[in-house]
Amino acid sequence: MAITSSKINDLLLCALDELSQENFKRFKDKLSFIDFDGGGNIPQGPLENADRIDTKNLLVKFYGEDTVLDAAIEVFTQINLRASAVKLKEEKRKGKYISFLCLDSGGYTQPPPSTPQLELGCCRGFFNSCLYC
Repeated sequence: MAITSSKINDLLLCALDELSQENFKRFKDKLSFIDFDGGGNIPQGPLENADRIDTKNLLVKFYGEDTVLDAAIEVFTQINLRASAVKLKEEKRKGKYISFLCLDSGGYTQPPPSTPQLELGCCRGFFNSCLYC
């Protein structure tokens, strides 16, 4: 099952939300220098004051939905956040995750009504803020 556009955006945002402020700064800095798949890099200017949502939007716009998760995984790897890279790679492979349980993204404390937990696809520890792990 292919990951939808909405799920890609949510997964990427939750992965960025898990970063400390210092690691988020390192992530943005690396984006200015990484040349993922020969596609160049995101200029430093737009990233300088970008928050996590702005950074996610820049990533998707620059790399496209087909490769944005791979680009993020590569950045995590290059800044020695290998655990984050492995987790994101695994969630991408599985094609399931739970976006609205990420508390930093304004998540719910319980699943929305009429949404079975199996459909939610609990992150199984991917996000520290998951309420079901």
